[in-house]
Amino acid sequence: MIKPICDYCQKELDEFGGLLLSPPDESNKCQKFHICKLCYQKLEQLKEENEKLKDEIKKLKHKYMELDEKYIRLISDEDS
Repeated sequence: MIKPICDYCQKELDEFGGLLLSPPDESNKCQKFHICKLCYQKLEQLKEENEKLKDEIKKLKHKYMELDEKYIRLISDEDS
């Protein structure tokens, strides 16, 4: 039986893992990467952390916009 190497951690896969396909290039060809189960779990964790960071950025943008509006009103009131 052929045992591929995980393209992330470089360890031989003792059991089935996953495959990661790259986006197609100009020739519509994709690269195929083997991933062990542990590295796949790490990839999933990174995905979850990324989603949490996106949510935090959205909250900060909203808060910034609110503060910006308050500042504009404050300046407008001072000019009056």
